[in-house]
Amino acid sequence: MAEAPSTMTTVALLVSRQSLRPTASTPWVRAVREAVRWTRQHGHHLVSSVGIPTWELITACAALERVPVHLVLPADRRISDTAVETLTAAFALDGLVVQVHRVCGRREAGAAAMAARDRLIGRLADKLLPISIAPRGSMQALLTEGHRAGKEIITRFQVPHVRRRERLGYTIDPSTLNPELHRIADRFLFHWTRTADGPWPDERPFDYYRDILSHDRYPRSALDTLRHILHTGRLIASGRRMPQGIPTVSFTALSPEETAPLIRWRARYHRMSFEPYAVGIHLQAAARLGIRPVVYYEPDEPNPLAGTEEVWRSQSRGRITDWRAEEEYRHRGDLNLSGLEDDDIVVIARTADEAARLQAETGRRVVPFLR
Repeated sequence: MAEAPSTMTTVALLVSRQSLRPTASTPWVRAVREAVRWTRQHGHHLVSSVGIPTWELITACAALERVPVHLVLPADRRISDTAVETLTAAFALDGLVVQVHRVCGRREAGAAAMAARDRLIGRLADKLLPISIAPRGSMQALLTEGHRAGKEIITRFQVPHVRRRERLGYTIDPSTLNPELHRIADRFLFHWTRTADGPWPDERPFDYYRDILSHDRYPRSALDTLRHILHTGRLIASGRRMPQGIPTVSFTALSPEETAPLIRWRARYHRMSFEPYAVGIHLQAAARLGIRPVVYYEPDEPNPLAGTEEVWRSQSRGRITDWRAEEEYRHRGDLNLSGLEDDDIVVIARTADEAARLQAETGRRVVPFLR
């Protein structure tokens, strides 16, 4: 990885926090693409970062347009030289002239680390290009400081900042449920999915942002995620909120009809609990695959599976929410679907049109959630 010449003009694009799920037609995304192309045409280098979606989209756009990047890492990122190489590969920066800058000083965390990173970007840039700036936000402060420092400010790409609209969810009317769901309910365990607000677990960030930059609809909807699962033939385990962080794949024995009232917007997490898209595994196949019921225990009592190899399927029943109502099952590690027979698996998509298209694409049985 060659170092950039110190005399090269550097440019920073300033983008405040934006709404979730942008597309290629979102004004600030279009402006970023145009500004990165302008940077390339003038032979400048770009100063950018990772860690939040706006900086990451700028970095991915630079890779797409083959613009050399000065990559700034926050002080709280303990990244080795090998990890930096992995990071540059994740954003397809290989082959570009890239210089990595680490924020000096004590290792700050959270918002403080992000603010220190932004200040360093502002100092490293010769030219500042405001793209979408929130009043009184951190990018506005960076722009103000740039004016004071006598930096060149280029406003030709600036678009109005639109306040974040967080609620992206919907509810399901129980009267619209497909009656066919009732006929399969007691024979399958279901893994429900939802729209991804970032890269899928098995893809590079570059691929995620490249698709945003090239699609006029958000390319990681719940249907896209379900399609990805079926095409890859794999459910990827996660250790988030699991005992000892052991990666598992979760299922529920609840029927789709029982599940419908639980499909809701979770304001705390800025996402749906899940959406009417699922992979169902027949009970007999689930047993063969090692999908096991969760063992619930009282929150004031010891975990009965602590210290055993089965601890991954233990769960406190909870103090506020009684998690036993979820009737959860788990599989330890990723789950390979490719070997399942047609009778072992059923897929659920939200509408009849989606179900028909997905069945034609995958050859799997797909049942619509709604009439």
